[in-house]
Amino acid sequence: MVIEGPEAFAIRMRSARLAARSLDVQTYLWHSDLTGLYLAHKLIEAADRGVKVRVLLDDMVRVAAGEADIGICFVTRTPAGTQDVASAAFPIGVVMAPSHPLASRQRITYDDCRGYPFLLSHGRWPIYDTLAPAFAELWDSLEPRISSNASPLLKRSVVAGRGIAFFSKLGFLKEIASNEAVWRPLDDPAINRLRVGILIGKHRGLPFVVRAFLDRLVRRLQDLENPS
Repeated sequence: MVIEGPEAFAIRMRSARLAARSLDVQTYLWHSDLTGLYLAHKLIEAADRGVKVRVLLDDMVRVAAGEADIGICFVTRTPAGTQDVASAAFPIGVVMAPSHPLASRQRITYDDCRGYPFLLSHGRWPIYDTLAPAFAELWDSLEPRISSNASPLLKRSVVAGRGIAFFSKLGFLKEIASNEAVWRPLDDPAINRLRVGILIGKHRGLPFVVRAFLDRLVRRLQDLENPS
């Protein structure tokens, strides 16, 4: 067991450098700081060598259990124990570098996506089967070049032109605004019905400062959906 941060970081760097077939990385937190970006760079280098890279970033959203104040997620129906205070139309689409061949399309079909390197952003969601069966079928048929639920790695990979990824536009607002990435909708009415919701626990009282933050968050989501 390694308990010291510098030693753990050195081991990860060595593993990324020497990996030949596959590389699995699990971490609790991943920030866009110097060490986080450097690790992302090394993992991308490994993927470019043909190494199958998988990253698991622990995620603890406990709104329904009353252990967190606010959650943001895709909503088809409000989970038990929560209430939906706002939602906006930000469905999953295709995000890629501006130089990618699909970037010139206004709308992208599932067949368009086949044959291009795929960057997997998270595990398979059960709602795909009922909400968008065609998307679920595509998801199951793709072999990811990089698999990770850590945003810094996926964003750097997309911007660097390593492949396409399926994201809501919300996940790449900064990169889209700076022309580092483009987002295109999928040609599927079912997937385009997805909405992003802001949830709070039904039985959790919110302190004044959290309530004030929630009000600003709701207004920000509404402004993003309907820019003036």
